[in-house]
Amino acid sequence: MVFATDRGSSKSALCTLDTATGAVRHSTCRTQAARIRTLLQRPRPALVVIEISPLAALVHDVAVSLGIAIQVADATQDAWRWRNVKRQTDRDYARKLARLAALGQLNPVHLPEPQMRPWRALVEYRQTPVAERTRVKNRIRQVVLVHAGHRPRADQSGWSPTARAGVEPETKNPSPSLS
Repeated sequence: MVFATDRGSSKSALCTLDTATGAVRHSTCRTQAARIRTLLQRPRPALVVIEISPLAALVHDVAVSLGIAIQVADATQDAWRWRNVKRQTDRDYARKLARLAALGQLNPVHLPEPQMRPWRALVEYRQTPVAERTRVKNRIRQVVLVHAGHRPRADQSGWSPTARAGVEPETKNPSPSLS
């Protein structure tokens, strides 16, 4: 039996696929660890499948604590492509996830251990302000090039107090040229 879920922040679509008979059963539940634990204890599936998402860790940790095999799937592969499908509901998504798992057509991805997740989230978050700082510096370089007529240094020393002081007079009182 394969248990697949398409998780939402408040409600999750569930699909239980009996691999012997092909019977499919659908349900929904609130997205809470206690509720997921209750659902997994009753039929005791051989495999739990979920796509990678911020909420995947919740289901992963519950399944592991119950000793149930879990597969975290990468939803960017070709098997996930929806072609000529007008309706794409959470229920359809959970059923497709269960069927692909039963056929062995999912590409599993690694989910970090619980103690590593906060550290990885912090490293990932840090990338956003670092990238923004780089974009701002590049915009400033472009403004100086256009208005002051020279390109500031692109290395770290281009942002030293001495380097900034050399550009400051040219950017504070720009002389408009009307040609």
